[in-house]
Amino acid sequence: MAYKKRIFAVLISIIILFLLFRIVDIGDIIDGLRKISFTTILLAAFFYTLSYVFRATRFKSLNKKKINLSSLFIVVCLHNFYNNLLPARTGEFSYIYLMKKRNIPIGQGVGSLIIARLLDLLFILIIILGMLFIIRESSSYLIQGAILIIPLVLVISLPFLFIRFQKGLIRKLKSFLSWIGLNEQGAKNIISKFEEMVDSLVIIKSKGVFLGAGISTLLIFTSQYLFFYFLLIGLGIDLNFTKIILAVAIVLIVHTFLIQGVAGFGTYEGAWALSLMYLGISRELSVTAGFVIHLVQIVFFVALGIVGFLLSHMQRN
Repeated sequence: MAYKKRIFAVLISIIILFLLFRIVDIGDIIDGLRKISFTTILLAAFFYTLSYVFRATRFKSLNKKKINLSSLFIVVCLHNFYNNLLPARTGEFSYIYLMKKRNIPIGQGVGSLIIARLLDLLFILIIILGMLFIIRESSSYLIQGAILIIPLVLVISLPFLFIRFQKGLIRKLKSFLSWIGLNEQGAKNIISKFEEMVDSLVIIKSKGVFLGAGISTLLIFTSQYLFFYFLLIGLGIDLNFTKIILAVAIVLIVHTFLIQGVAGFGTYEGAWALSLMYLGISRELSVTAGFVIHLVQIVFFVALGIVGFLLSHMQRN
């Protein structure tokens, strides 16, 4: 099943890339890259790296501070490398593996990752609705924004449902494992991991943890926004402050829900093209911007991935 999902993701990427290259060519992308000044690249690199630091800070809060910040920075570098590189978001599993190697239980790793992703969705939702309300150029903007609320609220409410119905869910899980004929030891292992995950979700009920993780998430999005802001301005994208925030939020939410191909090629550029065209930017410039931003981002996540590998090796020694 996972293999079929990866094949599907690659096919989606190929189709989208084929459509996008009917709008622009390699020369347009090279011209776009040449527009970006060295100063802009340095600023973008600074804020991109800063977002990794804040991600590590958030995971430290969500893991009850059982792991130091330097180790979590390495985990973030490697996790983002795999997550951006591998198709169909299979790279997310690398976080659980990397945390397990650092003596964090699998269930706790799953739980902290789920909360981090739900916080991302919550902040994206707030940003999109806030920017749509500020812009208000058309009532259709608000209607389209409101359509996003229902599925996102349902997704965000899932961990709280797990917490509320924890005992009942465990009973159901035991019954299911017994029904499929799993041996007693195997059933105990699965239930143990499930309980670890739910326990790690419960941590978000702590005001201190929620506040710390929430502030870290806000700083992550601020760093990401400034990374994209300088690149968009460097490309000559003529959008005001609020519209750039909305464009970034739309890209992040589309990128979160779409099945991405290898290194996100196709889906990421398509998300930027749709976002910028939605806000009135020409089709050619929108697609070019998508390719340029993605190529710069690939250079950065590969560079930080190498840093993560080197630091991990030094830490082991």
